[in-house]
Amino acid sequence: MSKRRQKNNKSAAQSQPPQSTKRSTTTTVTSSASAKSVRKSSKSPYPSPAVLIGGVIVALVSGLALVFWRAGSINTNSGGSSSANITATAIAAFATPVAYTEGDVRYCTGVMPPFAKALGFNANVLVDTRARVVKGVQLIEVDQSGKTTRSYQHPSWTMAGYLGPQVTDRFGNIYLTPVPFINLLDNPVEKANIIYRIDANTGEMSPLVDLPAVAAPSLDNVYGLLGLAYDCDTNSLYASSVLGSTRDQQLGRLFRIDLKTGQVASILEGVDAFGLNVFNSARGKRLYFGRARVAEINSVSLDANGDFSGELRTEFSIADLGVSGDERARVLNFSGRDQLVIQIKQFAFNLVAPTESLQTALEYRYDSAADTWHLVNAYPVDS
Repeated sequence: MSKRRQKNNKSAAQSQPPQSTKRSTTTTVTSSASAKSVRKSSKSPYPSPAVLIGGVIVALVSGLALVFWRAGSINTNSGGSSSANITATAIAAFATPVAYTEGDVRYCTGVMPPFAKALGFNANVLVDTRARVVKGVQLIEVDQSGKTTRSYQHPSWTMAGYLGPQVTDRFGNIYLTPVPFINLLDNPVEKANIIYRIDANTGEMSPLVDLPAVAAPSLDNVYGLLGLAYDCDTNSLYASSVLGSTRDQQLGRLFRIDLKTGQVASILEGVDAFGLNVFNSARGKRLYFGRARVAEINSVSLDANGDFSGELRTEFSIADLGVSGDERARVLNFSGRDQLVIQIKQFAFNLVAPTESLQTALEYRYDSAADTWHLVNAYPVDS
């Protein structure tokens, strides 16, 4: 399949070094609220330790989102079989809708994988990739109080070292990315751009695709993949990677993987992005993402197939809204037609842990008529 590439020509962003620095330029902000005018709550308005996001429960605790599956029928048509082919794994075809409903695009997710059901797990199951708890990934079942009652780890789930960003698709397949923890012994940088897939039927994990980088890794940057997102409308998987970027060059890429084929279908060049997600706005489908070099949220329009289309747009700044005032958006979660929760943390392209581990969640509401987001709340999140 031919790969469609789009070049980002924002030279000002490319000049930013891969380190945590204050924004020195003025950027148009579409949010109507500022850090001073927003009520900062000391407590999340959602049930602790989890929030309901698009049919699944996402826990904003312990550094990485933990996904609960909702109770419901199991769709066993996961498509394809596990494969060790590092280039791509074929996934069953899915028809692309002609029209999209405004709001969150993850309405089809939250289905428990058949392998988990066969193991006897109930609906209160989490996909756990917390590096302080487990190497790789494990399933844990919790009771009503949040206490872990059982856990499970398939033998293949440690093959990729420590793992981070994760999403599920409509069939219950789980997609994960490697994340270095403390050092690179378990996560060599040459494997930093591999997306892994846990088969919904067998539970076996194998490489889905090794995404191409513009340049070889450098000592300035030990990271590759930083974010994943799934779109039910187009059966697309999106990924952000900073592999190859240096202190002076922004060489990151945004990818769309067509899960009908398991192949890269579209690439947006020259963007160092962190967390990302898709939202059907009043003016069309857009991929929203946090910039890895500056404290702001950008978006890019997507066409009917989900490919990148048009120029980047600055949505709003997140500067001065967290503990240090210069955090990056590591998680973006849309819910319903008008809700967005962003989890921000310090990030400097290295493995040095920041002295302040407290993270912040920012809650926004969407103004459909104006096609803008408004900050309504900010509160601390346990890391």
